[in-house]
Amino acid sequence: MTVSALREAADGGDDQAAAMLARHLAQFDDMRDEAMIIQRKRFDQDPTRLDALEGMVDLYASMRMRQESAAIAAVHAVLSGRALTVWPEPPPVNELLEPLAGVARVLFPPHYGPFPELGTIVWDALNGGPRRDATRSQGGATTTGPFGLHANEFERMFAGAVRLLQLPKGTPLVVRTDLADGAEMAAGSWPPTVLVALSLAHDNPRSRFLVGVTLESTRAGHLPVTALGASDGERLVSAVRAAFGPAVTSRLDPAIGRLATRVFEALPPRTQHRAQELVAQLDDRLTWPSWREAVAHAQMHAGMLVCGDFRVAAENILSGAPSAVPRDPAAALAVYPPLRSLARFAVSEEYLLLRWQRVRNDRW
Repeated sequence: MTVSALREAADGGDDQAAAMLARHLAQFDDMRDEAMIIQRKRFDQDPTRLDALEGMVDLYASMRMRQESAAIAAVHAVLSGRALTVWPEPPPVNELLEPLAGVARVLFPPHYGPFPELGTIVWDALNGGPRRDATRSQGGATTTGPFGLHANEFERMFAGAVRLLQLPKGTPLVVRTDLADGAEMAAGSWPPTVLVALSLAHDNPRSRFLVGVTLESTRAGHLPVTALGASDGERLVSAVRAAFGPAVTSRLDPAIGRLATRVFEALPPRTQHRAQELVAQLDDRLTWPSWREAVAHAQMHAGMLVCGDFRVAAENILSGAPSAVPRDPAAALAVYPPLRSLARFAVSEEYLLLRWQRVRNDRW
């Protein structure tokens, strides 16, 4: 087939033609960027297309982008079950450059809709007005607790994670001896506090993943989900629908009606109007399960971004999957959407730029 015929077939949805076109374009220096776009699109459409990952590994290597090639090779190794001779180590979190604006948008899957903006409006309404976000992270955080031998490395990692995720600079960290082996968020103050078990208070891939997940749960737009249980969350969604959605014709539960009035009256008219627009955009998607699922995806992506190790991130995600889901990533890929979402994120341009490219010049 000619190149034009391959393009036409690929544009029509022929994956075999798209793969052939990408391999052809990869031979020419000035066409490798297009070949990369094609291979990444193929993988985004179906993450079981591991040949697309192989093509991306080779393309990055041919462009002398070794870090990116190694990062994608690691994803391929996990999803194919093949071992790597040397496992790539991402740059330390605290040695990354100040991230470009918009990290939160990169982490949140756009097809879920404007949940983060609506969540921020609702949370502010429930808590007395807009938060003070003037101290955007330049690194650093309030830390408390018995850190032990690894205090400095863990504090540096945590500060780097706060900066990377573009969360408020003063996000508190408390290390606790009475926690099980994990991390959690306490939303009693602004910014919310991250609580970490002493056993995790050192810089390794698993600690980074759990810190990233927990830090993302402190983002204002996610707090209606992460700070509330299921029953309270269901009531809040009903109240938001009543306050900003179409007029309710059926009788409203009095408690939900009071909550809807409280949220509505706490906002200025312009913000009320914006909330109405967002509720209309979400329409039938504005349910507690959908909101919770969307936030969970953002948390997983944040864990991957801070961690930088796809193998560890995949293991943590699969450890919490339903029992019917295989624990082997190669087998789970075809049946478990959260793993597919994580794989797409782990080979995205945005992730590679934020986690593997933007390293401070003075790190050497």
